[in-house]
Amino acid sequence: MQLTTTHGISALRITDGQEPELLRYSTAADAEQLAELLAEYRAAYADRGDIRIDVTS
Repeated sequence: MQLTTTHGISALRITDGQEPELLRYSTAADAEQLAELLAEYRAAYADRGDIRIDVTS
């Protein structure tokens, strides 16, 4: 039996004194797909200082 890892990537808006707001969430089945998604997220939110991008495995 082969084990697989699923990666999650999320964009959260961070504002002082409030809970983070989830703006977008995606999953990736492999490192190549994760890299593509991360590039998309970085391009989409590059000019936003209030956005945090999180990656989980």
